[in-house]
Amino acid sequence: MVGNADFLCYPGGFLYIPSQKIKGCFVEYQIADTMIEVFKTNIQEVSQAKNLIALLLNHFPDSKINVDLHDCDKVLRVEGRNFLPATIMMLVKENGFMCSLLE
Repeated sequence: MVGNADFLCYPGGFLYIPSQKIKGCFVEYQIADTMIEVFKTNIQEVSQAKNLIALLLNHFPDSKINVDLHDCDKVLRVEGRNFLPATIMMLVKENGFMCSLLE
């Protein structure tokens, strides 16, 4: 436990789970079954998309990930379990691309 949070180990990494204390007990958070997040990026080339998808799949191997280069927002779509959008955005940005949640 770090501060008031737990880390849950899962295939491919760790999931940060904030914890709340109520009367001395930790509240258990239910992990979502499947989630879908859509991000706006500035990925331009097929080779860039393939490399980024490979990187993300290394971190989230059970996810379905694709990039729509024909869309004006160069949409990155991630479908999977137990990932944080902030982690996706951080990994994309660390690799030189812009990335924000598409609402």
